[in-house]
Amino acid sequence: SAKAHRLTTDGFSGDWSPDGKKLAFSAGVHGYSGVAIYDPTTKETDLLIVPGKDPRWSPDGKHIAFVRDCQFLRLEELTTTERKDQMRWAIDEEVWVMNADGTQPKRLARGGWPSWGKDSTHVYYHSRLDNMLYIISIVGPDVEPKRIMACGSLFPSVSPDNQRVAYLEETSLKVKDLASQALVAEWRVPFGTWGGPVWSPTRNELCLGAGSSVGDRTGMWIYPLDSNEPVKVLDSQIMAASWAPDGTKLVFGLRPPY
Repeated sequence: SAKAHRLTTDGFSGDWSPDGKKLAFSAGVHGYSGVAIYDPTTKETDLLIVPGKDPRWSPDGKHIAFVRDCQFLRLEELTTTERKDQMRWAIDEEVWVMNADGTQPKRLARGGWPSWGKDSTHVYYHSRLDNMLYIISIVGPDVEPKRIMACGSLFPSVSPDNQRVAYLEETSLKVKDLASQALVAEWRVPFGTWGGPVWSPTRNELCLGAGSSVGDRTGMWIYPLDSNEPVKVLDSQIMAASWAPDGTKLVFGLRPPY
């Protein structure tokens, strides 16, 4: 509490806009969520679409990729105070894209945990059907996805320059070159974790939220690729984080009850 302040409640998986002025996040709890935008200046929240989670801004700020883990969700299911986490089947997830104001949503493919191509016209995602990392264009009505590499992790994160991919495999954090698939770095993680690593804007660091269960206070760690010496920066039940574009701030979610 000495280092951070609360932006909003009942949310997870936040992502800063490219200009650092707004925050897209999953409003609600796991299994009952929509994509919303929070404005730190006005402190207003705008719910864009339901259902939805794991929003990711395109580098040009014009689109948001997100995930749907169910086809329909009544608004009262999102807002009821009696809701509880419901872990839905990952195999049912779909990657969607929409304009940054929530208009013109379009389904891209079955899969989850999207990352953007630096040209803002392609989205990387993980297929839960065959455990592969794919890339797909958001331009055109019938664009076929392209297979990139095998990946057993549900949460692979592609670097902002699209040169590397980071993911957790069993007890190790691995970083591979996306083109050659050669191993660039590896850290044997000394704790249980959930979710995926997040890249810094400089592409030289990875952030890892270590909370794997309710009550787990392992905290938040930063892994610098050039030193191979991870640093613990915060305690508590911290999930995945997102760097502000200027690298000066981190936004993160706490595990249930948020």
